[in-house]
Amino acid sequence: MANVFDYLDWRGDLSFRADPFNVVDNIIFSILSYYPFDGIVDGGFGKSAVPFPKAVKKLCAMVKNDPAITRLFVFGENQTNFLFRLAEVPRYADCTLCGYVNKIDTDREMQFAAVTVLIPDLPAYVSFRGTDASIIGWKEDFNMILNEAIPAQIEAVSYLSAAAKEIRGKIITGGHSKGGNLAVYAASFCREAVQRRIKTVYSNDAPGFNKSVTASAMYKNIESIIDCYVPQGAVVGLLFEYVRHYKVVKSSQAGLLQHDPFSWELTGKNMIYIPSVTKKSRFVNKTLMQWLESMDKETRAAFIETLFTIIDKANIKSLTDFTDNTLKNTALLIKSLGNVDNKSKKMLLSIFSALFGAARNNIRKFVNIKLPLINQNTGAVHYDSI
Repeated sequence: MANVFDYLDWRGDLSFRADPFNVVDNIIFSILSYYPFDGIVDGGFGKSAVPFPKAVKKLCAMVKNDPAITRLFVFGENQTNFLFRLAEVPRYADCTLCGYVNKIDTDREMQFAAVTVLIPDLPAYVSFRGTDASIIGWKEDFNMILNEAIPAQIEAVSYLSAAAKEIRGKIITGGHSKGGNLAVYAASFCREAVQRRIKTVYSNDAPGFNKSVTASAMYKNIESIIDCYVPQGAVVGLLFEYVRHYKVVKSSQAGLLQHDPFSWELTGKNMIYIPSVTKKSRFVNKTLMQWLESMDKETRAAFIETLFTIIDKANIKSLTDFTDNTLKNTALLIKSLGNVDNKSKKMLLSIFSALFGAARNNIRKFVNIKLPLINQNTGAVHYDSI
């Protein structure tokens, strides 16, 4: 089925003057922030902007000279091939890239990256990167279930404010996965003067927020301009308090692999939409939310710290450590579990038992199998769309 590669074949020869910015361009620019433009595009927003083709071709040359760079590509071979395809496309030839930042801060447990695309006579697109391959980035994602705001969200507000100060006119902001979350958060908590300049906020299969965010007046200010997209088997995009008005995109993949934007199906310059997420998606999300509600904040914190302590003891620093030798590193994880104290082991067992219990209870609703209910002391979960 057609995807973003086909879009470049269909419309890659048309400039933005001939064919205005559309939702698929948003997907492409949200993918763009996953690329490591370190040493190619600097952090300024002014005269230091680099022509789009020049920046992409420089990165292509670096990849040719050092293929190990592609270990940073969270979407694997598709992301590599897409980079080389972008270098050939006239559509983005008049665009420039600026404001590239890439920060990993282990002390703050923060992974943050962003880049801004300047489009002649159109709003600039501020693109926030989703979670990369670093373990610290994944731990920060887990911290979303603990904190009112994670460090990357605070950083995103500062970044959007700095971009708005240097860039004239309207602004579009967006991202994929955590990047979409950062875009919505930044748009919500920047100054109102900046909010008034934001045309659209794109949330592409991004996790939601704590209720304190979605109930805030600042979030309400921009809620009407959020364009939210999730695949039919969405898990990530329906976590926490998510955007209620979302469109469901057809994906060529199954399960969690639908999170990959290269799998999203297109027709012309739009995505293919379907009426709703799958029953399995609703089941998984309801189960996960009930599981999270079953833990108080202290238990959640202990669970996250124990989980990542085990990963650290196994000397796993990035997702590529898993893929390079899955069996070996899985064995290391199991071995590292033996170094965890008995109290932590019991806590892990209790937490995962709560997850399985929530799943068992929800099976009765989503499939025609009658199973005995497992009583749990869980708080109420109010999700009207489930």
